[in-house]
Amino acid sequence: MGLYAIIENLLADGRYQDAIPYIEDLQSIKDDHQAHIYLGDVAFGCGDHQAARAQWDLAVEKSPKAWQAYCSRADRYKKIGLVQEAIADYEYCFTMQDPPRLTDGLYSLVQVYEGMKEYDKAIATYERILTCMREEYGQQIGVEEEECHKEMIRLQRLAEQRNFIES
Repeated sequence: MGLYAIIENLLADGRYQDAIPYIEDLQSIKDDHQAHIYLGDVAFGCGDHQAARAQWDLAVEKSPKAWQAYCSRADRYKKIGLVQEAIADYEYCFTMQDPPRLTDGLYSLVQVYEGMKEYDKAIATYERILTCMREEYGQQIGVEEEECHKEMIRLQRLAEQRNFIES
């Protein structure tokens, strides 16, 4: 939908007040979590972090069965340093889905764990992604699986370097 693109571009440009009428249009068309996510982004961009969190939480309250609401809120939580809250939302957005599940939240979880230098957890999360691809999609070795393996090797090297430095 073009409305999403307009809103996201206005937010990316820092044109928060200009985005509000489009967000309201979106809300009148489809009153779900997305408008509240965007309203939270507006509040955050305007410096009202408390209002932003309230809107992001309202998004999940509005659509408690939409995994996308949890993933979107987790993305915002990650950005503002609420790491444990982000982890909980990413985990929940994956587990609440019926198979075959999308792994967006797991990929984001890998980034969180790598940022925390918890490489073993990041690698284990890649294993979960691979398991999902094999068991829920019947996917054989392909480009995505090869990329996961490359990333797991990279993370293992980082873990070894960290362990070497710490010893």
